[in-house]
Amino acid sequence: FPVTIEEEVISGSCGSHSEIIRYWLATDSCGNIGELTQHVFIQDTTVPEFITSLETVIYSDCESLPSVPEVVAVDNSNSVSVTYEETQESGDCTSQSKIFRRWTATDACGNVSILEQEVVLSCGIKIYNALTPNGDGKNDVFYLEGIECYPNNKVEIFNRYGAKVFETSSCIVTGK
Repeated sequence: FPVTIEEEVISGSCGSHSEIIRYWLATDSCGNIGELTQHVFIQDTTVPEFITSLETVIYSDCESLPSVPEVVAVDNSNSVSVTYEETQESGDCTSQSKIFRRWTATDACGNVSILEQEVVLSCGIKIYNALTPNGDGKNDVFYLEGIECYPNNKVEIFNRYGAKVFETSSCIVTGK
């Protein structure tokens, strides 16, 4: 029996998706026709891969906060777009916080990969130098912003001539 084969290719929603329809037709000597149809669906399910390597957790102070690195992702057959978002969360005390960095790579077929990095910030103590306790509401209190992050601290104050005028240990300031 002679068999004929036909094939039709239908493009899908992205470059790597398609459908192949194959038809087999067989005709016997009496003119009877037998038909077989096959559907082959091709889908891209491979997620993009980040080729940029990052440390998942880094530590920094506020003065030398590392810049946001440029991140690159590739895919098996499609172009990839990479988006970036960042959130910040307060820490247990005023001079500590965390930055959460997140890159999302999406290919043309909607496959997604995520890369995340956490930046732990410790920003030290901010010292306000002016102190005028005269009741006017301006600089009436000696305030060391962030000292509560260092419970075993020691504070010493010297006058302009180098003489120690104040000393304390484990100073915790609860408000400004």
